[in-house]
Amino acid sequence: MAVGLTLTLAVLKLPNFAHAELITIGAYAFTELINFYAFGPFVAVVVAIVFGSVTALGGELLVFSPLKSRKASLYILILASFALGLILRYSIYIFASEYNALFLSNLVSNNILFTFGGFPVSTLFAWVIPVTVIVVISVHLLLNNTLIGKSMRAMESNFDLSRVSGINTRRITLFTWIIVGALAGLGGAFWSIQTQVYPEIGFAVLLDIFAVVVLAGLTSFYGTLVGAYVISFSENLFMGWLNSTFGISLAYQPIIPFIVITAVLLIRPAGLSTTGNNAGPLSYIKSILERKSSE
Repeated sequence: MAVGLTLTLAVLKLPNFAHAELITIGAYAFTELINFYAFGPFVAVVVAIVFGSVTALGGELLVFSPLKSRKASLYILILASFALGLILRYSIYIFASEYNALFLSNLVSNNILFTFGGFPVSTLFAWVIPVTVIVVISVHLLLNNTLIGKSMRAMESNFDLSRVSGINTRRITLFTWIIVGALAGLGGAFWSIQTQVYPEIGFAVLLDIFAVVVLAGLTSFYGTLVGAYVISFSENLFMGWLNSTFGISLAYQPIIPFIVITAVLLIRPAGLSTTGNNAGPLSYIKSILERKSSE
């Protein structure tokens, strides 16, 4: 789920808070097809990816693009992403209420395959790990070995120079949104197997996703992969240890992302990134604001 947000920040320079609803839509599309239409998991995943892509593309065409054409500031775009997220979220509420789908449990089985070192390895775990690795490698190959990917990297480095150099920034922007929506839809589909599906399923994990991205330095794809494991282990194993050793309630688990974000910004602003354009969250935000001011 975090890889798509990293791509949004790296190429589009937009902290998109409506990313949560792309995840929710993917989760609902996958679960509805599995539970009520007896689709197989593979077909349902493809549909979830398509729904995520179409929704992300619609957000760009109907909201972000018109605002950018009016020279809207970064602050306005961020507020617009909040507004878009709310519109999508409560549209999902209306849909779910109408069709009695406010709370759904995905019927895909998530069995324990084996136990390794005392930790159970489930079917979902066996699916997610290789798929995540494939996604990250695919994004890497896309960015480094294709013309579209090189254009995306050029936009990441210098948007204005890319435009005057002849790169079709409009087409690249739309393509990026398609990829972002696809990744969010895919993440939502997998997440729906792990937990109950409801209209705020994406919003509930948005802070975790931002914590992962901040830890990774905002624009590092491989850093995002590592950061996701750090946050996950912190929320699960670390909190489990605190609970069993000191009796600290597991209800404090949501505070972990806040601690990670604060610690990264105070102690190591660059996150896991050390070189290149990934100079850290604060430098990244400063560069976006400077670019918007020059525009």
